[in-house]
Formats: sequence, C-alpha cells, structure tokens
Amino acid sequence: MKSIKTIGIVGRGQIGASLATLFSGNGYDVVMLGFHDTGVNKGEIEIGHNFDELISEGIMTEKQKDACMSKVRYTYSYGDLRDIDFCYEAVSEDVDVKREVYQKVEDVCRDDIVIASATSAISADILGSLPVHKERFLVAHPWNPAHVVPLVEVCRSRYTSENTVGITEDLLNAVGKKVVTLNKNIEGFIGNRLQHALFREAMYLIDEGVATPEQIDDVVYYSFGQRYSSIGIFEHYDAAGLPLQKEVQSNLFPTLCNADKPQKCLLDHIEAGELGARTKRGVLDWSGIDEADFRKRQRKPFYKFIQWNLPEE
Repeated sequence: MKSIKTIGIVGRGQIGASLATLFSGNGYDVVMLGFHDTGVNKGEIEIGHNFDELISEGIMTEKQKDACMSKVRYTYSYGDLRDIDFCYEAVSEDVDVKREVYQKVEDVCRDDIVIASATSAISADILGSLPVHKERFLVAHPWNPAHVVPLVEVCRSRYTSENTVGITEDLLNAVGKKVVTLNKNIEGFIGNRLQHALFREAMYLIDEGVATPEQIDDVVYYSFGQRYSSIGIFEHYDAAGLPLQKEVQSNLFPTLCNADKPQKCLLDHIEAGELGARTKRGVLDWSGIDEADFRKRQRKPFYKFIQWNLPEE
C-alpha cells in the first residue's frame, strides 16, 4: 500500500478514534478532524486510552505508543485534509451531516481519493448518491472497537467502481482486517441484520414477560454465544442436521417476533431518560457495573486477532 500514506478521518467519536488507533498503529500518518476543540481533545484522549489497553495486554510498549501517537495530527479545519490519500467518514448516522462532510472533503481533496463511510446501517446507494465523484465512494463498516474487532464489511453502491473496492480491500487487509465484501447492497449489511434480529426477539421476550434482561444475557453467554466464538452458524446448522432444523423451524417460526418498528421495551426506557450505560440505566441497571471491567471484557476476545505493523522500538 505504498500509494496510501496518509489517512483522513472525519469524526472524533469512538469509531473515529478507534480507526485512528488502527491506522497509526500500522504506521500510517493520520489526520483526525473534529468539529471543535473539545471534540479534537476527546479524540486524542480516547486514542491514548486505546493504546494504554494494548500496552496492558502486552501487545505494544510505551515507546511504540509514543511513536504511534506522534503519527496522528488533530484538527478542526477541512483544509488540513488536503493531502490525504484515503478518507474515512465516521460521523453521526444522519444523511444530511454526511452530505456536508462529503461536500467539504471533495472541495479540498484530490478527486481520486476514496471516501469510505463507517455507517452501521444506512444504504450504500443512499450515501453513494451524495458525493460528486460517486464512483470513489463506498461503505466500509467496522465493528466497535474498530481497532480490535477484525471484521470490516465492505459494501459498494451502484455507482462504486471496482478500482475503489480494490483499493479499500487492499488497505484494510494491510492493517490486519478480515474483509467481507457483500455481493450486493442491503441496509445494515450482514452483521447488523443478524444482530438486530436477535435484539428484536430479546426485546419481545422482555415485553411478553418471558424473561428478564439479565436472564436473556445469561442464556446467550452460557450457550450459543460461546459456540459461535469457535464455529460458524452454518457449521452448527449443518452439524445438527437439516431435517431437525426443518422440524424446529416449522414449530418456532410462526411464534417469532415480526415487529417492524422499535419496540415498547426500548421506547419506554428512552422516554424515561434511561439511555444506556452513559446514564447508568438502560435495559440493564449499570449503577453496579464496573465500566472499566466491562470495557476490558468487551475487547479481550479480539486481542488475539491483532496483527499490526507496529514501529520498532
């Protein structure tokens, strides 16, 4: 990837900071754009925390952290993106906000750079219609935390050129990612469609009084959650046998939730101001949960996948 030396990242949230960690940790220069001084500072702090966690796991050293941190430049001026070779957009899931980002990036950058969106669910065709150079845009959806979870789902729009796909796949492979390029565009891509089908059924079980959130978490953790950390869903599907799957589905499918909008359990918590971990209450009560321990548990299974081109000490 000698042709790509500098990565521009627009967005200073967890995903933006995580992407900056990933690319600087692999020797790329990074220009990270926030929208105000506070945002830029927040991004720098988050990147430092990410590297500190890698140090605590024995993956890198303090000297390597310093070398990586020195490769990240923080700004809130689009003009500082002028010389980047690849742009990763990681702003809020708002089409109008993303449209403004693409316009400003194209105003200052070369017209041959790829713009990749980190969107979790918005159609690549919708976003791909926004830039001027539509053929140079695609979705490259990372999973949070993006520097640790190996998967990136690449999804082309109907405008995306094969060259753009190739450039993006090569870059992501160079930083140790497992790239899955979808055959066709669909909202939510693969992972979030599967994940939210699970969330929907879990919310339904709560609304129906079948189980508590804690019980549902236990069922997942102590059963198929562990299974699918070592084998694929279709490996298990075939191993169990297709005649059995047919029998189970014939009885089960008619009873599954088919909600086509956010469910009562979710809406009730939002209306009560219970927005998740940051408010100490969401579906779960977070007041007794050690968030540092949660963050460590969230990342721990993925550290084995990290294969970076870290700087020499």
